[in-house]
Amino acid sequence: MKKIITFVLSVIITVIVVFAIGKNLIVKAAIVSSVKAATGVPISIDHLNIDFFDTLIEVRSLKAYNPKGYAEPLMCDVPEIFLDLEAGDLLKRKIHVEQMNLYLKELIVVKNAEGQVNINALKPARKEKAEEPGKPAPAPKKSPFLLQIDSLHLKVDRVVYKDYSVPGTAPSEKIFHVRIDQNYENVNDLKTLVGLIVVKSLTKTSLDRLTHLDLADFQSTIKNYLTPAENLKASAQQAWESAKATIQDMF
Repeated sequence: MKKIITFVLSVIITVIVVFAIGKNLIVKAAIVSSVKAATGVPISIDHLNIDFFDTLIEVRSLKAYNPKGYAEPLMCDVPEIFLDLEAGDLLKRKIHVEQMNLYLKELIVVKNAEGQVNINALKPARKEKAEEPGKPAPAPKKSPFLLQIDSLHLKVDRVVYKDYSVPGTAPSEKIFHVRIDQNYENVNDLKTLVGLIVVKSLTKTSLDRLTHLDLADFQSTIKNYLTPAENLKASAQQAWESAKATIQDMF
């Protein structure tokens, strides 16, 4: 009898361990694919831990990488993300995050040899594809889950700018210690989350004067989260970009 009980317990423990490892791998794969679908850039996660009973997810060392055409491989370094989920909403195909803490150590803005800026690769729904003559705009991809983040605590340490556009020279580098530590409510999709990270980080730098960085698409997704001064700056930038496009079309 003792041997039977020991065997049953060992089987139960094995099943629990396999389930724990399996669910971590499944959730890890889901996070990687979802973020790549929303941003268009590849990411990696070194460590992920799930507390099944309290529905807590801890992500350690998430890194996003630049697309092809950039000498600098890394776009951003996120040492820690903490998620407190509402488990019941998962049955309704809804990812309901009651609290999210996101710590971004470094956002790396890169201008390559052709003058292209890596942050522009994060823009959703590549407009140039939709604007090709004779081709209809591609239908937007729908996520199988709805996303709701009740409370977001965002911390960003610094933005690094690297310019590879001058051939035959080492890239120039500027570091901006933005030190963002802010809270936001009701973030309801990944595009808004990405927009908050990009806009809030880059508006504390002078990169709009150093590079052709157009934040209009990002700003349009987070209008409700911008301060009056940020909204004014966004409107001015959008007007300038519109005027510039009109002038280019004339020639």
